[in-house]
Amino acid sequence: MNLLGAMYCCHAVAPVMQEQQRGHIVNVSSVAGRTASAGVSAYNASKWGVGAFSEALRQELCKSRVRVTVVEPGWVETPLYDEITSGAMQERVSRWQEGICEPLLPEDVAGAIGFTLSQPQRVNVNEILLRPTGQMN
Repeated sequence: MNLLGAMYCCHAVAPVMQEQQRGHIVNVSSVAGRTASAGVSAYNASKWGVGAFSEALRQELCKSRVRVTVVEPGWVETPLYDEITSGAMQERVSRWQEGICEPLLPEDVAGAIGFTLSQPQRVNVNEILLRPTGQMN
C-alpha cells in the first residue's frame, strides 16, 4: 500500500499534469524511509521506495513543469497506533514513543504540505523531513 498506492495514484494523474504543463504531486513517506530498524524491514523498505520513486518521478516530470515533493514526518498523533493488534508491536511502539514529549499533529504535516504548495511555480521543494522536537531518530 505505501509504495504501490503512491505509484498507482501518480500514474493516474501524471499524464494530465504533463498535458497541462503544471501540477504538484505530494507523496507522504516517513522518517522510517531514511532509517532502518530491525522488526520493521518491510515498512522501512516501502517508505524508502516512496522516497526513491518520488525523486525519480520528479526528474521525469520536471521538463513538464510538474513538481514532486516527498514529505517524511516522524511520529504523528493519529488513531493508527490504536489499531495495532500485535502485543509485541504495541510494546515496541510504546518504547519508541517514550521520551517524545509532544508528537506532531496532523495539522503540522498539513502545514508543511501547504508551505510547499504555496511556493512559486519556479520553486520545487523536493523533500520535507519533519520530526517532533523531542524525537531522537
